[in-house]
Formats: sequence, C-alpha cells, structure tokens
Amino acid sequence: MSLHYESMMHTTFIDEMRFLYMGFRLFMTTTSLDFLFMIGLRWFLIGTLLFSTQCVEALERRGQENLITWRVTDWAPFYILHGKMKGKGLYDQLLDTFEEALPEYTHRRVNMTTQRVLFEMKLEHNVCHPSVLADTDAHLSKVNSILLPHKLFVNKRVAQAYPGHQIQLINLLSDQRFLGGLSRGRYTATLNQLTSDYGDQLNILDVPFYESLIKMLFNHRLEYIIEYPAVMSYHASMHDMAADYSVRNITEIADTPFLKVHVACPKNAWGKTIIDRVNKVLLKESEDKKLIQKRLFWYAKGSREELREIYLREYFLDK
Repeated sequence: MSLHYESMMHTTFIDEMRFLYMGFRLFMTTTSLDFLFMIGLRWFLIGTLLFSTQCVEALERRGQENLITWRVTDWAPFYILHGKMKGKGLYDQLLDTFEEALPEYTHRRVNMTTQRVLFEMKLEHNVCHPSVLADTDAHLSKVNSILLPHKLFVNKRVAQAYPGHQIQLINLLSDQRFLGGLSRGRYTATLNQLTSDYGDQLNILDVPFYESLIKMLFNHRLEYIIEYPAVMSYHASMHDMAADYSVRNITEIADTPFLKVHVACPKNAWGKTIIDRVNKVLLKESEDKKLIQKRLFWYAKGSREELREIYLREYFLDK
C-alpha cells in the first residue's frame, strides 16, 4: 500500500473518533432516530471511500502490468546510448522490433547495471533484460542473437611469442615479459574465475573501464587485452584506428565457440506472458531474409564470416 493511502486511513481514523464524540453529544440533545440516521450515512460514505480506493489500486496495478522497463547500458556496439550512431546498437534495434510488435504495452528504456537489473527481476518488478546468457535465473526467450566469445587481442610481440590461433590465458597472465590489461568481474563466469587472482601483478593493469583498455592497446600502452570481437571492431572503426593487433582464441574456453543470447524477464506470471509475446516476435522475425545480415553488422569481415556459419547452423534450431 502506498504512503498516500496510509495517510488517508490515518486521517479517516482521527475523523471517525471526532465524529463519535460529536455523535455522543448530539445523542444527548436530539432524538435517537436522527442519531442513528447520521451514523448510517457516515458508514455509507466510509464504504464508498474504501471502494474508490480499491478501484484506484486496481487501475494502478493494471497500468504497471502494461509497462515494460527494458534494461539498456552504455556498451557499444550492443547498446549505443550516445554519439552519431545512438540507437543503432544490436540490442537497441532488437528493442525497436519488440516495441513496434507490442504496441499494447508502454515501453521505457532505463540505463542500469547488470547487478541492478538482476536484482529488480529477483524482486519480480516489471523489468526485462534483452541480452542474457542461458544460465540466468529468469524466464528466458528463444535465442535472439549469437555472439562470438571473448578473445585475446595481442600486439606483435605477444603474437610472435605465442604463435598459432590459441593461447592459454593463465600462461600469458603469468608471463612477466608482457603488460596486459584486465577489467576483472565483467567477463563471463569462467573468465572471471580465471582472472580473479591476477589483478595485483606488476605486469597486469586492472581497471574497471573496458574502453580505457581498448584505447591503451590502440596507443601501444598495453600489449594484450580480453574483449568481444564486436566491441573491438566497433571502437576501431569509430576511432579510425588501424587493426594493429592479432586475435587469438582462449584455450580455457575453447569448448564455447559461441554464446547464445536470450531476453530475460522475472520468474512470475507477468514475466512468462512477456516472454511468450517476445517469442512470437522472434519467430516472425526469423522469416526475414536479412536477419543474419542485421545481426552481423558490427563485426569485422573475418569474424562476420565465422559467425554467419554459426547463425546458419544454430540460430533457427528453436524457431
């Protein structure tokens, strides 16, 4: 119950006590029939007030059920909240599709952290997350996109010392010859665990801002970082930086060559209803011949070709 209604009930109680006192005095000076009539009128008015309050609460609940709060975050090119490409991120455009297909709902986008949106969903608030992995504790949609996993982006010195297409991450982190950058806690679960003990080494720079790491790699102040391929290609294109780095797969996550992404909503009846509606939108969208082209827009050529094969093989399995 809102504070507004608690205040109203408190005021009503005080008024009722005042009325009973006045009624007692009136009873001493008038007939009992008039007094009983006034008592009945008073309770009729109180009943009408309570009924009206319940109606207002019901309308408010109905309004909340028709509102979807979508989580967004400043994480280009998945979500682009600023600049000339604002609103053109992968999940920005997916939200455009959902909002157009579900006009009976009121949609709002709120910038929030992963921790906050997971907390909001745990409280069963009407909040949904457009880009979660399959291990998220929520009602999950069909697959809405597929991403290439984190990879190592290394300079020429590291590439020469570690030839081949794959590097064992813990070996590189322990290698004092090379200065690497980490943003611990913002990777997938496996990588977060692997990097948790390497933040205090002299050859590791641990900062919370992933964009800073990318710029330092571009400016030759770092020799390797861990990042998503789409994020790297976006920043290279936006800052007009040549791809003066090599890409290596990470040995410890070699068994996860791609990541399937879902929409998540709270684990309640409202959340299930929204996910059912989202699934219908995704099924219809899967008939679009340009769907894969749209999903791959932010990838560089090599990654785009790799991911296209994965989409053709995996994306339509649940459609």
